[in-house]
Amino acid sequence: MQLLQKPSKKNAGKGEQATLSAEFEVGERITGDFKSHGKHYPGKIARVNRDGTFNIHFDDGDKEDNVEAARIKKEAVQFAVGAKILADTYEDGNFFPGEVTAVLEDGYYKVTMTEGGLVGVEVKDGCFI
Repeated sequence: MQLLQKPSKKNAGKGEQATLSAEFEVGERITGDFKSHGKHYPGKIARVNRDGTFNIHFDDGDKEDNVEAARIKKEAVQFAVGAKILADTYEDGNFFPGEVTAVLEDGYYKVTMTEGGLVGVEVKDGCFI
């Protein structure tokens, strides 16, 4: 299932690796590849350095300085219970309205569709509208 994303400059490049320092701002929510171990963890940009690297404060309390932009991704948009969405329930290009009813593990959401014939669908990724 796909969710319709509302176009926005702020969401441009969401989920893609950054190539320019200007793509991240102090306080912005991101995921970072901590110590280049290949796994991204949630955090936020604490500082934009002159050399184009970033200091990150991770949600678990860890910190890392001088992180290259290639190791940082914009954080995926999070849904809240009650968010109104449009979802492509059958992945056929037809979007139907629904509402997030629960936040599940690993970025999945339970959605009750108000049209389209499905109830309690689990979805992942995308943006609310």
